[in-house]
Amino acid sequence: SMFLKTLIDDYIQPMVLSGGNDFFFFFLAIIKMIVIYAIGIVSSFLYNYIMVIVSQGILKKIRDEMFSHMQTLPVKEKDILLSKVAANLVVVAPFYLVSEIILILALKPGFINTLYLLIVPALYALFGAVAGVLINRKLPVFDWDNETRVVKQSASTFLSMLLGLIVGMGPLALLIYFH
Repeated sequence: SMFLKTLIDDYIQPMVLSGGNDFFFFFLAIIKMIVIYAIGIVSSFLYNYIMVIVSQGILKKIRDEMFSHMQTLPVKEKDILLSKVAANLVVVAPFYLVSEIILILALKPGFINTLYLLIVPALYALFGAVAGVLINRKLPVFDWDNETRVVKQSASTFLSMLLGLIVGMGPLALLIYFH
């Protein structure tokens, strides 16, 4: 909706008022937005790929190698779970920051919309990290033959991705319902 305001105010309205029919800058703005959306899609894909393939595989290796050591250490379970959430957020942070910077520079939103653009995706990333750790805690796979079974074929991975999809579709459903 913010992009539509920019299109109307900066391109369509001046063209209609001047009686011109030069659509070059209008199409350039559309192409710029398509590129921004494409970058967002690629960033989202890379984020999911890294989270599923790399970070869960690494966490699985670390968990298996350190399981016996952690049982003897005086470390609380809460600290271990928080460290897993922190590791997840460290992987997500660069993609989140780059996407947000590009989006804010492209859309030039007001102060309140900028806050929404920063806070809502950060909350989604935090929710995804916490939900993934909690689901993985409830559905661990300890009897595995290879890493593929744990990382790509486990119930916890499927449920984490399904929950992320459902939660991500919530705002879209609300937008469709109220418009």
